[in-house]
Amino acid sequence: MIDDYKTAIVMAVYKPNPEIFFQQLLSIKHQTYSNFICFCLSDGPHNGLFTRTSEKIADDRFRFIDSEIKVGFYDNFKRGLSLVTDEFDFIALSDQDDVWHPNNLEKKISHALQTSAELVYSDARLIDEHNKLIAHSLFKYSDLPSKTSKTDILLVNSLFGMSMVFTSRILKFALPFPPKNNVYMSYHDWWLGIIAISMAKVSFLEEATVDYRQHINNLVGSGMQRTAIRKFRTCLRCVVIYPFYPKYSITRYCKRNRLYKDLQKHLMRFNKKQEKLKNLKITFQDFKRILKGKNITLIAFCWLMLLAQAYLGFKPTRKMALRIYRRVKLDRNFMNT
Repeated sequence: MIDDYKTAIVMAVYKPNPEIFFQQLLSIKHQTYSNFICFCLSDGPHNGLFTRTSEKIADDRFRFIDSEIKVGFYDNFKRGLSLVTDEFDFIALSDQDDVWHPNNLEKKISHALQTSAELVYSDARLIDEHNKLIAHSLFKYSDLPSKTSKTDILLVNSLFGMSMVFTSRILKFALPFPPKNNVYMSYHDWWLGIIAISMAKVSFLEEATVDYRQHINNLVGSGMQRTAIRKFRTCLRCVVIYPFYPKYSITRYCKRNRLYKDLQKHLMRFNKKQEKLKNLKITFQDFKRILKGKNITLIAFCWLMLLAQAYLGFKPTRKMALRIYRRVKLDRNFMNT
């Protein structure tokens, strides 16, 4: 019986929409698997939201932990995971605005037990703010690989925290989290994925068990890249077909279509990739400190990762950039203009 295994659910909460937040809590409450404790941690004050929600949900399995200090989602998840004790066998991460399918935990824990995997992640459906279905598969919509290898995860993270369940052994090696703003230390799920894939079996459940909510302020893991590319192509077509357009018309067109925001985020993503590759020395010091006395397999993998990046240099970033430019049908020389 999978109910013999106890699971900790960690949710980082920051200024949620009360209705959407409560909808997610209800989806967790009504899971077919019931042996869990859900830790909800606020990132800054919420003006009594936790008190009202606790009374409304009326379930002892939910622990609401308020905080007056804003630390960001990375450190908030770190704080939540540090509350997980040895009594738990599995850990699941949750976003505040998604919706879990009723059998989400049951399927992933069963899959982990059947395959001896220490981290299981699944596909997800993409929905909007009004629960309207956008796409049946998040991975297909975002053009991401569903199965991640040790080399793939060095360049792109396709292990989304909201879809993963992992063992307490993975957590012991992952804590304490490295300082933020280094190569792989901007996202909690990326760090957990690196730890898991370097020392244990990771398995992909080819089924959507979560509804991932896409909204205007949420760009991680969604198909926003595709939307930005589509708008980018439209704007470029406008420039090419109508070269007689005055500059102010093009600027006004871009602003009206929110293209300037999309492109800014797209360019920032490339700049971050370059900054990551420049921070190898800092990363080496962090890994040296973190891995002291840890598993030999993990140490060997991290060394291999650093050597691979040092050898590849800026090539991965350039290759990724060229791939994006090909998708929007731009000449590769556009990069040098």
